Amino acid sequence: MNWLAISPLEAALIWSALAAAAVWLYLRHPRPRPKRVSTLRFWRSIEGSSRPRRKRRIGEPWALLAQVLFLLLIVLALADLRPAGQDFEGRYVALLLDSSAWSQSRPAGQAPWIERIRGEADDFVDRLAFGDHVLIVSADADASPLVSFTADRAAMHKAIAAFRASDTAADLPRALELARAAVAGKRRSAIVYIGPGLLDEPQARRIEQFRRDLQQAPPAFRPQLLVRRVGDWPVENRGITRLALRRDTARPDRWRLLAQVHNYGRRAADTTLTISIDGRVLERQTLRLAAGQGQPAHSEFTWADGGLLEAEISPPDALAADNRALAHLPVFRPVHAAVFTRDPKILKPVFATNPYVVTEFLPPGGRPAAVPQVAIYDAVPPPPDPDTDSIVFLPAGAVADKRRGAAGAAKRAGRGQPAAEMRLTAWNPRHPVTRWLRTRDVSVTAAAPLAIGARDVVLAWSDSVPLLVARQQNGHKQVLAAFDLRQSNLPFQPAFPLLMAAAIEWMTGAVEEMADAGTTGEVRVAGPASRVFAPSGAEISFARAGDQLQLLAFQAGLYRIAGPEGEFKLAVNLPPLPAQRWLATSDESSELQAAPPISPARRLWPLFVLLALVPLWAEWHFAEKLRVKSYELATPPSSPPTHNS
Repeated sequence: MNWLAISPLEAALIWSALAAAAVWLYLRHPRPRPKRVSTLRFWRSIEGSSRPRRKRRIGEPWALLAQVLFLLLIVLALADLRPAGQDFEGRYVALLLDSSAWSQSRPAGQAPWIERIRGEADDFVDRLAFGDHVLIVSADADASPLVSFTADRAAMHKAIAAFRASDTAADLPRALELARAAVAGKRRSAIVYIGPGLLDEPQARRIEQFRRDLQQAPPAFRPQLLVRRVGDWPVENRGITRLALRRDTARPDRWRLLAQVHNYGRRAADTTLTISIDGRVLERQTLRLAAGQGQPAHSEFTWADGGLLEAEISPPDALAADNRALAHLPVFRPVHAAVFTRDPKILKPVFATNPYVVTEFLPPGGRPAAVPQVAIYDAVPPPPDPDTDSIVFLPAGAVADKRRGAAGAAKRAGRGQPAAEMRLTAWNPRHPVTRWLRTRDVSVTAAAPLAIGARDVVLAWSDSVPLLVARQQNGHKQVLAAFDLRQSNLPFQPAFPLLMAAAIEWMTGAVEEMADAGTTGEVRVAGPASRVFAPSGAEISFARAGDQLQLLAFQAGLYRIAGPEGEFKLAVNLPPLPAQRWLATSDESSELQAAPPISPARRLWPLFVLLALVPLWAEWHFAEKLRVKSYELATPPSSPPTHNS
């Protein structure tokens, strides 16, 4: 049998509550008792205040039993039980509501499309038959369910009222696949889509494949596909589909900007593109956009202080969400490096072509004008406890470990042997300093022995002899070379400028070359994070995949990501929106197939109603007999008349 209106547990709870209420009423009902009183005591209380209180008992158990049985039969009638052999099952409908950015459209003189989607969904739910179960899915980038299968109309309307549009592009084929999996195995099922029905070319091909797969399903289990398109297409809308910024290689404080603006309408339009940083307008351009076409916009500007760059188009149109795009510009500050050397001619050409580093060349023991971020010691012994990050090239004949190195140097001097030449055989590809270096043409003479600590990382070898070591101690980083640049051909190799730039970048942090913004939907960000905040200020959940952070961005704007090294910001904009209309077939535009008629003769609720009349009559009968009996007990018998003799 099928419980269609209420579940068995709900029926048991309802009947238990009603039966308990009936028992309580029977216990509270006073039972009439005959009492003889004198005329003089008629107005006095017949119950003394000191008389003990009697226990409450059910005076009419048969009437109570009849009433409880009546309530049970009424509850069973409301449950609408069916015979076990009757093949009746409500339809299962997966309702897909389009919550993509297009749902925010509001053409001139019309209601927003999101309101029309809600209204269409409410009307569809109201037309469903009794017992139909509905799953409501938000057809956005994530295709997340709003409410699971339920026959509760109030829950359906509540989910529809809470339905909101996002800033994402809908993945309609994915939502359809999710809906088909949800109704799989149901004999009477349907998949209903309500929304603008806008696709791109790949999605259109996937929907065609979905239709073919649907036709291959057995007819008894094939869901009906219905499409309810909302809104007229095309609409007069222009939107920013791309915003990218890149630093100039020669001038890091200069940016090159590329913006792409698309016209979705059927008429050509003039659009003004405004570029600003933190509210300060840098440039305005007027773009002539052909119907259904896009146009790039280029710009160059100088800005080193960082900030929030905003690109905005005007005048307003049907969709406001894609009229604005953001990018977060990082602050540029060149690295101040102090080079201590007796002969600067080797290192000067290296830093002369590096705009990210400002160098100050000093003799050994010199005082820099300002505290440097990186100190470079070229054949100059470093201080025993350096107070800044440093790159050290040991001078000829120097030793890094005085106890081991002094003995080795004295032994070689006693023998009168010249230092042997070494050839670099391997770079460490896992460390940031050397991961891009591959050259094997480096040779070194008179390499000093290096003592490798527990936390040191070897960057380059000559067979098993370490030539470069990365060290972190006392809160500072250091790259230590076991040779003098003048006793090596490394300065003449293309790898040398890369080595110096990578070492400084490892110590001070990389300079961001681009300021590309992400797009709504699934966003991946490199680096650790502890908390993520949406543009609205609400904290959102995220997942980790290796060294990357994954989050679902349903809202365009500036996201704040808090990590162990501080907080950084990520700009997220709308992606290019699909602009191809879903061409529904005649079957997809038809009405929902009618539910099979239910024969009243095969429904059991009329039988339960008739059976409920029996205990109802019995309860009345017992109550009436009790009333008559109580009246007879309360009325004293009349005494026979007496005659005076």
